[in-house]
Amino acid sequence: MASNNKVLLVEDVYILFEQVQTFLTRKGLEVLEIEQGEIVNSYEKGVILFNQHKPSLAVLDIEINGENDGIDLGTYIRGISDIPIIFLSKYYGDAYLQRIKVIQGANFVLKAKKPFDMRQLWIQIEIANSQQKHYVDQKNDLDSRSEQQKAIDLKNEVIVLKVIELNSGMTLPDDEAAPSHVERTFHFDQITFIQSANKTNSDGNNNVEINLKDKRVFRNRQTIKGIGQLLPEFMVKCNQSVIVNANYIDCTLKASNLVRLTVNKQFTVAVNCRENVLKQWQLAIARKK
Repeated sequence: MASNNKVLLVEDVYILFEQVQTFLTRKGLEVLEIEQGEIVNSYEKGVILFNQHKPSLAVLDIEINGENDGIDLGTYIRGISDIPIIFLSKYYGDAYLQRIKVIQGANFVLKAKKPFDMRQLWIQIEIANSQQKHYVDQKNDLDSRSEQQKAIDLKNEVIVLKVIELNSGMTLPDDEAAPSHVERTFHFDQITFIQSANKTNSDGNNNVEINLKDKRVFRNRQTIKGIGQLLPEFMVKCNQSVIVNANYIDCTLKASNLVRLTVNKQFTVAVNCRENVLKQWQLAIARKK
């Protein structure tokens, strides 16, 4: 079983409840009871036991006592749990089957034969357990991918850096009187290129300048290599000093190994960077279609 050997059995025929209970007990499972000798024969009793014990399997007769039937109980369980559910019924009708189809991880056993076919019940339990394990594995994999995708989406959307904003024509002194760095969030769709400042501060750290679409420029204290490790793939390295946003590439000039941006800038593309620049540019074009 998924996490324990407890089974919720709901059946309104006393003799059949006892037979199934005995069979499942011999298989090493624990059939839940409200009180010893009292069968679980209604929606309300099933809900109480399920919430108290959190079983790993539910075997539910459809025709049970009360206004709500076994499919209603199965629907309730599926709303809060991924456990396998086996439905039992004397009838094989489309009305039942259409309702059961909606409940993922649910199987069906016809109990028209007498005596009741316990072997068929066990086969369906084994199948349901196998199906449910596959379903849970897929769900966990999807959840994991979703978390990874969220991280990728976040990485592809923004970056938070400590920077100094540079005014037009402003030069910064390399001494203690320089303005302090302030933490800012940058959206990648606003960054056109990042360029080495080719300067070293008194503490020995290199600087890069982050150029935005609106012409503002910000200085960040780290190397091109360092900031490159924080960026998504479409922020592509042209050479040792420049990273460009592939979404802003206007064209590449093969003859002179230059890349031109839509913001009226162009940079030399190093031989070892050219293949990736072309690849990211082509991907950027495809995204715009």
